Amino acid sequence: MNWIVAKLRKRVFIAPLLSAALLGILSITTACSDTSGGGVTASAKQLDAMFGGIDEGESRVIASGAATATGEYTAYGPGRYSGPTQDFYQPARGSGRKHYRRGSNAEGPYTFTVFTDAAYQDKSDEVVRAALTFTLPKGAETGSYAIAAARDAADDEVQADFFVMAGSGRRFDRAIEGQLHLVELGKQLTAAWEFTAKTRGGQQVEVSGGVKGLQFTPQAETRYTLIVNGETQERSGRMATHSKNNEITLLPGSSIYLEMPINIGEGTHPLRKSRQAATDVVLNLPNYSFDVADGELILQDDGDFYSGSFSVTATGKDTIKLEGSFDHVSLEEHRAR
Repeated sequence: MNWIVAKLRKRVFIAPLLSAALLGILSITTACSDTSGGGVTASAKQLDAMFGGIDEGESRVIASGAATATGEYTAYGPGRYSGPTQDFYQPARGSGRKHYRRGSNAEGPYTFTVFTDAAYQDKSDEVVRAALTFTLPKGAETGSYAIAAARDAADDEVQADFFVMAGSGRRFDRAIEGQLHLVELGKQLTAAWEFTAKTRGGQQVEVSGGVKGLQFTPQAETRYTLIVNGETQERSGRMATHSKNNEITLLPGSSIYLEMPINIGEGTHPLRKSRQAATDVVLNLPNYSFDVADGELILQDDGDFYSGSFSVTATGKDTIKLEGSFDHVSLEEHRAR
């Protein structure tokens, strides 16, 4: 079952005061089951009111206080910012700190980010991009959840972060209190929220809004076994890819590189130490020493993403056996660059 990225249209509204419909969520008690262990719940009628004016694939962010929403989402001109410019919903990709969450396509936990124009209260004429990110708890289902800062959130609470990207940026990621109402979670995500947050210096912002029918974007994932001189390593999880000099490289694990020609297509391709034919895939293992590699990489295209498998034996100073598979790889995004 394939989930693809949807191009999203944006609607953002100025609202120094919260609407009556959104204020109503604080006293809602029926229809949207509470899964957060004590949070408020939302009725179908009040959820309909909250999503009024938001079409499928759209989001709305309302902000007031130290930062405000300022209008349509326009602050993403070419070269102005790096990274994504459109709303997205995907497995969580946290790393490093203990409170970060990392997910998989099948099991989550999941994260979603919506973008909006914003301005600081003390620089109201400078419109910049702001990113509002929520990371759901593991095993999340539809229902109502308490929102907290990532460092403070309990396992069954939603982590939130509101980042306004002017200058070095201001991150409202402290003392967060509020609710997220999760209406749909699967191929699409539909949710509404209302919370307050502060910066490290104590500046406060009030944020509310919703997103409707945000399409899931799967991440490239891999599973492999690497045996080197009789010692076995196994790994599964997210797989990185990058492109350079007319090559697309798959990185199943640390210092494991499968280097493919950028125009590679479906089929079975030789996997060698060096390229001997135009469609050969090159095995690069900089941490090990080998003279010969003999194997194959099988590539399949389902119309949206590529998947496949690889198997190779390499001999020399080190004796190496590498086998694995991958899925949800987007080669077209590299070819379009």
